[in-house]
Amino acid sequence: MTGGVGIADALRRTSGPFAPRPLFARWLRAALISLASFLIPLDLRAADVSVASGAAAVIDASHLEIAGRRFKLYGIDAPDIDETCNDAQGKEYPCGADARQALADLVKGGSVSCLPRGPNENDETLGVCSIGTSDLAQAMIDAGWAIADRTRTLYYEKAEEEARVKKQGLWQGQFVPPGDWRVGERVPQSHTGNKENSPEKLF
Repeated sequence: MTGGVGIADALRRTSGPFAPRPLFARWLRAALISLASFLIPLDLRAADVSVASGAAAVIDASHLEIAGRRFKLYGIDAPDIDETCNDAQGKEYPCGADARQALADLVKGGSVSCLPRGPNENDETLGVCSIGTSDLAQAMIDAGWAIADRTRTLYYEKAEEEARVKKQGLWQGQFVPPGDWRVGERVPQSHTGNKENSPEKLF
């Protein structure tokens, strides 16, 4: 029996024909309610953990909004809208905008469902999001427009490697991991197109 079920049963026993005397029953119910509140994870008490479904507005390659609720795709990271990358010829291109368009194409005209997975360190709601039977995070990894967030899960690691080998999306040339871009790392102006010659922290 879980803690939640045990507390619920105990609360029911504070009422009915075999309930304790009124004063003690009120005290017991207050104590049990306080304990139940303590046992619920803090991040779930304030958050809406219900599934969100409907048309999705794409914010960038890893964030979307459904009925006013914003989600970051769980298990991946992707370029912000302003990130630029180098293609195989060393030419700069707007990979952040291209990655956002890839996500927009995936959700266009469909109903998206997102299951919340709690907040991240930036207080963003992480979500496992899908359209039909397609996992959006998986689709972005497969297309090469996102990388696996190994701090959350290793589930997408193999798919990321396959996209890299096929030179899909971001892997066509050289790019800075999105997290490093956000703190100021940039792709060097001179680019050979070879991963082996890439500076540290660059793909």
